[in-house]
Amino acid sequence: MDKRKVVNLEDRLPKLKEQRKSRANRRLIIYMSVFFILILFILYTQSSLSNVAKINVEGNEYTSKKEIIKASDLSTHTSFFSVDSDDVSKKIKENTQIKSASVEKAFPNKINIHVKEYDRVAYVADDGKFIPILENGEILKSNQGEDTHGDAPLLVGWTNGERLEEMIKELIKIPDSIAHSISEIEYTPTDVNKMFITLYMNDGFEVTANIEDLSKKILAYPQIVSELGPKAAGVIDFEVYDGLYDPYFKDDKKEDEAEEAQ
Repeated sequence: MDKRKVVNLEDRLPKLKEQRKSRANRRLIIYMSVFFILILFILYTQSSLSNVAKINVEGNEYTSKKEIIKASDLSTHTSFFSVDSDDVSKKIKENTQIKSASVEKAFPNKINIHVKEYDRVAYVADDGKFIPILENGEILKSNQGEDTHGDAPLLVGWTNGERLEEMIKELIKIPDSIAHSISEIEYTPTDVNKMFITLYMNDGFEVTANIEDLSKKILAYPQIVSELGPKAAGVIDFEVYDGLYDPYFKDDKKEDEAEEAQ
């Protein structure tokens, strides 16, 4: 006879039933927990608690935070979960002054907007205001005029057209360190040269040049001025300057002295 221990099934049945019941209870608790979490999440997303609470704007210098938020079409009534970052970015870039925009959602209810604006390459005067011209060639509307133009030259005597477009293209190529030293650029065409311009510099010099090669020739300006010395004043002619020979310099002081001697 087999002497191995015989297991009594009647003794094990209650334990098996208890284990099954315990597992069923655990599953029920898990299902109920997931169900209630989903219900709470749905209630949260449908309530004002899930609305955008704060909108941060960075990178703007000329465009106000208010303008950018208005362009984004976001508000504290917007559901955080309904915000499409790419869609908001496209809306912001519809503003003519915005070059690029990125939108980041920060849980639970904050939106971060970072913009890059087009540089201002020049201004035109209009009814006491200065209208910015952007690096993409866009001329802003009259109601977007500003009180000063210290960060870019003022264009004088220009009208919309091919010459102005060429001038803007040249200005974009000029380094900021030199562009910021230009106070005004006047369109001064002659009968034989329709591309002739006169620049009035912040240091008192005048520069004459042609539109089409201004960005190349103006690079020599800082060195030429340093060689002339701090007391010099007059007109630097870049019209025929080719980089090999010094541009013609008309010394105003010497001419004044000659006139006084006569």
